[in-house]
Amino acid sequence: MVLDCLDGFGTYLSVGNIFTAVYWSNNYYLGYGLGMILTGFAVDSYIVAGGLAYYGHVISTVVMSGYIL
Repeated sequence: MVLDCLDGFGTYLSVGNIFTAVYWSNNYYLGYGLGMILTGFAVDSYIVAGGLAYYGHVISTVVMSGYIL
């Protein structure tokens, strides 16, 4: 798993196929930060993850699934 962190940082911990990831990025133009805490699993090139995201003073849930290229 690769976290693409252009303006921020991210890290993850994996045990077998299960992972937990943390990502944070500042949005200097709008003054908001984007933070995410995700947990999920990956099998071959398929990934499923869910967690929480914080953006613009709002906390929301995040769910994603798909194939890793």
